[in-house]
Amino acid sequence: MPFLPCSVFVAPSSTLQCSVEQQERFPARIKSLMNRLSRIAPSLLMGLFTALSCQSFQESGEEVAAAQEQEAQPQAPQIPASPTTPPADPNQDMVRIPGGSFLFGATERQFQAYLSFSRMSFPGMKEQLRSRFVIPPRPVSVRDFRMDSFEVTNQQFLEFLQATGYQPGQAGGFLHHWETARRYPEWAAGFPVVWVSAADAQAYCQWRGGRLPSEQEWERAARGDDGRFFPWGNQAPSRHETAVFSSDLSEPVGSRAGDASPFEVYDLGGNVSEWTSDSEAVKGKQHQVARGGNYRETAREMFTFNRRLEPLIRNEYTGFRCVLEVPER
Repeated sequence: MPFLPCSVFVAPSSTLQCSVEQQERFPARIKSLMNRLSRIAPSLLMGLFTALSCQSFQESGEEVAAAQEQEAQPQAPQIPASPTTPPADPNQDMVRIPGGSFLFGATERQFQAYLSFSRMSFPGMKEQLRSRFVIPPRPVSVRDFRMDSFEVTNQQFLEFLQATGYQPGQAGGFLHHWETARRYPEWAAGFPVVWVSAADAQAYCQWRGGRLPSEQEWERAARGDDGRFFPWGNQAPSRHETAVFSSDLSEPVGSRAGDASPFEVYDLGGNVSEWTSDSEAVKGKQHQVARGGNYRETAREMFTFNRRLEPLIRNEYTGFRCVLEVPER
């Protein structure tokens, strides 16, 4: 694919900047037209067209995002101090992840492999991407824990709402895809719940007697003992067989048998990204760490060491799963 510069000259005193994610998600027809314009049109027209493309991409979720950002300081979610009856068996569909030491993060070779999956390049891209990785890897230790084999579904989240009467501290975008506050689309019962924040997810896991995984626990569950590139191994993913990515919609949890980690945890590679309990400041603003690729992204985002630093707002491509502590003997 021809090189498409993200920093496009528009006027002597201004430059349009698009993020890595925006560049990766440009529709194919727009990219093709941009390539032709780059050969036949003056730079002013090229810059204007790119500006409109970036703006079109951004507008898809802008209303919801703006509503969330306009809300006041973070508020504690409203969940009863003694929530009503949790699921009879919170360990159902959970697997035990053995603890121990492992290398957390990416080697330079692994980072270069990640870059090789990029569909384009632009000045500063490598530095921008490198800043969100843990390079070089460092040894860390985690204790034994249990993790959901599958991402939490709309049906499971509805059971939580009905049992607890949960109300989020900030409601912007909360369950934006549901038909009402207590009803999801009929076809969506087994799909992973999205349009939830890390705080919403933590409240659900707490109801079950658990919590969100740390990103180190998440990576341990995805990589196993051999430090693999993808949850299923080192082979590049297949969109039709291995995992859900580069698509218009997620799928019911566990639909892809190929997207399984060494511990039989499913959909860590694709379907939806997942909130962890970790957060990090980016340019003075707090971001939540999410792990795993998702249906909207390319295969590049499915590497086990990839980290996503997401603003503290809900979105349509991030869900979650829970973990439970394993008592020490």
